[in-house]
Formats: sequence, structure tokens, C-alpha cells
Amino acid sequence: MRTALRVLLVIVTVVAILIGIGFALPREHTASSSIELPESADTVWAVVRDLNALKDTWPDLTAVRRLPDRDGAEVWEQTVNGEPLRMVVRRSDPPTILVTTIDADTDAPFGGTWTYQIDPIPAGVRVTVTEAGWVNNPLFRLVMRVMGPHATMDGYLTALGRHFGHVVMPEHAP
Repeated sequence: MRTALRVLLVIVTVVAILIGIGFALPREHTASSSIELPESADTVWAVVRDLNALKDTWPDLTAVRRLPDRDGAEVWEQTVNGEPLRMVVRRSDPPTILVTTIDADTDAPFGGTWTYQIDPIPAGVRVTVTEAGWVNNPLFRLVMRVMGPHATMDGYLTALGRHFGHVVMPEHAP
């Protein structure tokens, strides 16, 4: 019995320390990932702008459906990593900028925006996704710090490259 109590005390202590570390981490974050593609801006824009286009090449994206517009803005529901997320299109400037926001309450586990930017380069385009997000749960903050904030963006960009038949390695902004 005393051994079980000690083990329980150690587990509770470790969890409390991890939660404390999570609370010490910032709630907000900004991160960017980029790839280069040999396609035109218009060609890439058509795929980026279609929030359903990567369903067959991005394994994390398992379902997409268009919902009724809200206050004149498009609303989409995407299931990413098993989590249904309502995405609201906040800005759409073809063929260069798309801004989407996770439609989340302030007490949700996480939320934020993705800004997709398509810039011409001599060999095609550079596609950059910037996440300006927040994470409420301190344990999620710690996990994000350990795994890095780029994982979902990198998965998206890798799928975008795969859509065009390319193997890409996303680069992270400093």
C-alpha cells in the first residue's frame, strides 16, 4: 500500500510540474513554414483557395464540408487529425493571400489564424503559411513546445507539394 501511495504521489508531482511548466509558456505563438513550387501563382492559388482540394493528398485531412456563410464570410468544417474545425475565410486576395480563422470560443483548447501567402520567385512560387495562434490548455502548450508549432503547417505544405507531384521539405522562419 505504501509503495502504491508513493507511486501515486510521484505521478501527481510530475503532472503538477508539467502543468506548471505549461502555465509558464506563452499562450500565443506565431510560426511560419514555406515551400517552393515550380507552378504559377494562379495554379497554386486554385488549390490553396479550395479548402477541400488536399483531401486526397493530406492524410491528416479526413473530411471537408462547406457550411452556410456567416456575416458574409465563407465557413468550412475541416476534420484535421480527427478534430472537426470550423474555418472562416477572413480575407481572399487572389492569387496571393488567403486568411482563415478557426471559429473557436475563447475557452476552446486552441485557435488562431492561418495566413497563406503566395509569392512569385524566378523558378515558380514560394508558398508560406503563417500561424498566429493561441493554446489555452497548459499541457497542450507544453506538448506544442516539445513537438514544435510547425507540424500541421508542414503537413499541409507537404500535401500541397504532393498534390503537384513534388516532394518538398518545408522551411521554418527564424
